[in-house]
Order: sequence, then C-alpha cells, then structure tokens
Amino acid sequence: MPAATKRSPVSPIKPADAGFYGKLRSITPAEFEAWNETVDNSDYYNFEFIHLDEPHEYPFKDQELVWVRTKEDNWCPGKVTGRVIRVGQTRHSKQGFYYPVNFGSKNHLRKYFAPMNGEIKPNTEEIRILLRDGGWIDDDASSTDTASSYATD
Repeated sequence: MPAATKRSPVSPIKPADAGFYGKLRSITPAEFEAWNETVDNSDYYNFEFIHLDEPHEYPFKDQELVWVRTKEDNWCPGKVTGRVIRVGQTRHSKQGFYYPVNFGSKNHLRKYFAPMNGEIKPNTEEIRILLRDGGWIDDDASSTDTASSYATD
C-alpha cells in the first residue's frame, strides 16, 4: 500500500482557465498606473450587474471580499490575496487584469480570476441578490456573513 503524502495547505496560484487563455504575465508600470487610476474612479464601482456571468472591469483591492465562479460553474466566496495583479488574454478583450483569490470552504484553494471573464464579482448587496436569485446562497444568509464567513476561516 503506498504511503500517504502530505499535501500543501494552499494550491499553487494559477488562472482559473489557464489552458484556454494562455499564460499570465506581470503587470507593466504603465498598466499598473492605469489600474491605479481606476481604483479612484467611481464609475467602475457604480456598474449595475444584470446577470452573474456579465463581464465588467472592476479594480479589486488586496483583502477585498469577492465571489468567484469555479471551473465547475459554482459560485464561491473568496478574498483577493496579495497585490500581485497579472495581465493576460480574456474572453472579451485582448488583455485584462487577473486577481489572486483564496477561496473554498477553508480558503485552501488559490487561483487568478478576471473580471472581464465574468468569473469574479465584488461582494455587494447587488451581487448577493443575484446569487440568491440563482440559488447559489440561502435566502436567510445575512448581507455580509455569507462571504466573510468563508473568507476568514
């Protein structure tokens, strides 16, 4: 009988669909400056989502609570971890920002997700309503407890 091997508590970081969209690269100083300007632009934060798969560029910040769509098409709560933003091809534009996110029941999974792929959303009341309407979270979940309970395990 083979001996059990100890697994790392955190999986290596990789984009959610790395095989399809290709490799991610480091953000350039010019791209970082453009991203940094969007953080202060309220237009990015006032977008009204109609459905969960809708792509929209959104400047996520380190430690921000989010919702991510996994390869299995499940929506899970998570937290943006680290300040290392990557750039790569997305479904709807040539280049887009990818954010590192810890997610899963014990935050033991970590991957990069891109807003322009429609696979990462901010933890807002609007998004939680869409998640409830889609049956992804319970109706009785409080406004912030659902995401924060997973993100702080």
